[in-house]
Amino acid sequence: MIRMLIAGLALFAAAAPAVASDNPAMDAAVKRINDQWAHIRYEVPNREDQYRQLSALEGQAAQVAARYPGRAEPLLWEGIVVSE
Repeated sequence: MIRMLIAGLALFAAAAPAVASDNPAMDAAVKRINDQWAHIRYEVPNREDQYRQLSALEGQAAQVAARYPGRAEPLLWEGIVVSE
């Protein structure tokens, strides 16, 4: 159930029109996490490769969230990546 909710949020976030925040560097970092997640989730056919790549992406997402404390955007994508 939670997994389906997070997947739905991810699809909504990916489909929603991009709204720039007041921090273009953060926006770019979050977009990279989003794009990498989508590539892994939908274009990497082997589940083991997906897990390996998602594990690496978890670290990147955590770094972005730590770089921008108190911001929801990086935390949302960190949660999406970790939930996979």
